Amino acid sequence: MGDHPMSWCHDKFAGRAWYTGIGHEAYLYQLPEYRAHILGGILTAGRRVEATCEVRERPEAPAYEPPELESCETQIGLPPLVPAN
Repeated sequence: MGDHPMSWCHDKFAGRAWYTGIGHEAYLYQLPEYRAHILGGILTAGRRVEATCEVRERPEAPAYEPPELESCETQIGLPPLVPAN
């Protein structure tokens, strides 16, 4: 599936949104690193810290080429079916 960001932001019209994928379980709030992460998100969303949140163009995906498939008969070792006359 590839790499996925753990937090991200985006600007929309005059607003800014910030997201985290780390979670929100109660025990996380006991960790100073998590609280610093959340504070950074609050400051980012409130435009209190410098951040690049503009939406970037999605890179062009390579053209899809479907794989060559074998027939069902070939996959399970049966002789090919002959059409009835």
